[in-house]
Amino acid sequence: MGHIRSNLAYVLYALQRWEDCEWSLVEDTVARELSCATMFLGGALDGMVILEVGLSRGTQPAASMSFERTTFEDAALRSAQDATMALKSNEREGQALYADFWTLANFWKHYFPYQPRPTVFVRSGGVKDFSVALGDGSNSGPVMRDLLVPTFNHACSMMRIIATMLSAQDSFTVQDLSF
Repeated sequence: MGHIRSNLAYVLYALQRWEDCEWSLVEDTVARELSCATMFLGGALDGMVILEVGLSRGTQPAASMSFERTTFEDAALRSAQDATMALKSNEREGQALYADFWTLANFWKHYFPYQPRPTVFVRSGGVKDFSVALGDGSNSGPVMRDLLVPTFNHACSMMRIIATMLSAQDSFTVQDLSF
């Protein structure tokens, strides 16, 4: 989780630090860090499901298991899973199309390394972030603030719960990410 945190922290730093006229200096690195963080986070979420299945159910994980399709049995993990699954990002209130974490993860699997350009989101207080095209001329809202950082923080919560289940909470630390 530390590597994913570093990837996301770099992207947040770049969004705050670099102006549009300087963006070409960092866009390749930002694209790599953003893509890697998204893909690694998706793998970590799937891995947590597989780990929990083995711990709480005592069954062998199956190839069809994933964070999206397999519900945690532990109530605290399920609550964090539900909160993660409920995260959505859209450009305008009431917009039918939206992005979720898996929209991004699937997008970056096919378009690595996609080099997004920062956008200033007036609705979100003028923050500089990225959006992805959703079709029909619609875009997502700020994906770092709406999706990636909250998904990472939910994953950190789930890792703490799993560490407790393994009686390893004293030897395991993970730090949330903030803006």
